[in-house]
Amino acid sequence: MRRGTVVTPTKLANIFLILKYGWPALRGDIFEFGSYRGGSAAFIACVLRALDRSTKVYAFDTFEGLPETNPERDLHSVGDFGDADFRGFQDFIRSEGLQAHLVPVAGVFDQTLPLILASMPLMALVHIDCDIYEPIRYLLATCEPYYEPGGYVVLDDPMASSCIGAFDAMTEVLLCEQRLLPEQVYPHFVFRPKGVSESLPSSTGETAGSRWPREAS
Repeated sequence: MRRGTVVTPTKLANIFLILKYGWPALRGDIFEFGSYRGGSAAFIACVLRALDRSTKVYAFDTFEGLPETNPERDLHSVGDFGDADFRGFQDFIRSEGLQAHLVPVAGVFDQTLPLILASMPLMALVHIDCDIYEPIRYLLATCEPYYEPGGYVVLDDPMASSCIGAFDAMTEVLLCEQRLLPEQVYPHFVFRPKGVSESLPSSTGETAGSRWPREAS
């Protein structure tokens, strides 16, 4: 995309495959956290338009660089990715006619996300690419009630050597607390928190194959 993105072509290709082939029954919208210059969000919006989908992409970022980081968990520093150019992103959306599909949301997540959640959205795909521990942990806990059955959570950063905090947040929330199993680990982690299909309930009410088995009591 002309806006530029640090998301690799392999990861973009996997998102394309999810949108084209893993989407038929999903009705919700797409939430991207850590949009930087907006390239991956614009890519997703262009795919949605080409597929004639009415789905919206909400592109969240400070658009001013990373907020405060924790040096004990994060190798990135405050202000990293500060060249996001929010006005340029807005101009790009208008020039490409993507207003119906792409909504930029500027600010720190714990201030901007609650305003969107007040409308009780359905999250069909959550793409998390924000590098550091605290925002990722916040997002994984906060978004959980809004996931659409069959929907996706895609985490870009946990295997990056500069994103130790991203791995910690994913492990703590998704693996340990929510006891989820990833559907994919390459080219990025992909989870389906509410299962593959509502039509495959297990005896516990959880969708088969999505969670670690519980230990016998």
